[in-house]
Amino acid sequence: LQGGGFFIRSFADPLLENCLIQYNFATNSGGGVACVEAASATIVHCTIDSNTTNGVGGGLRAESLSFPVVINSILWRNEATNETAVSTGPTAGIFLDHVIMQGADPEDPLVMQLDPELDAVGYPGPCSFAIDEGTQLVDNLPMVDIDGVVRPQGRRRDIGAVETAGTGHCFLRGDCNNNGDL
Repeated sequence: LQGGGFFIRSFADPLLENCLIQYNFATNSGGGVACVEAASATIVHCTIDSNTTNGVGGGLRAESLSFPVVINSILWRNEATNETAVSTGPTAGIFLDHVIMQGADPEDPLVMQLDPELDAVGYPGPCSFAIDEGTQLVDNLPMVDIDGVVRPQGRRRDIGAVETAGTGHCFLRGDCNNNGDL
């Protein structure tokens, strides 16, 4: 019913690191991940992509005194009846730090709504806004990605489970609105 990819409950505080949480389904909430009953996961360098629920929180749902922390991660292409990317109950919260997320609040400087250009298996494209956009200011970040590639490959860590060589942010000179037309 909850947490199609991960269902975390009852005071558990796991570390989810370099995870690709993709193509899961939950009937009620948390298509990708659900944290309930004072469970507060730390989610680092994960890609939570293309998960679905008939309820709330297509990517991540927190409820009942759960306060997950999400760092250097992508929540993209998730689907829900309401609150597509993340959802919180009245006694829960989610802390987001250097996250790319559909439906992000444009006023939040640590959460971006920029296309990570994920392919069908959750890997970012060469022009992905996830490249070189992660934070390095958090202790104990993983030294490698999901495939064992050393982080960072560029100026900074990438956001998501996969570290990609490249510059990201492809922009054609004269393309003022970044739509590919000159």
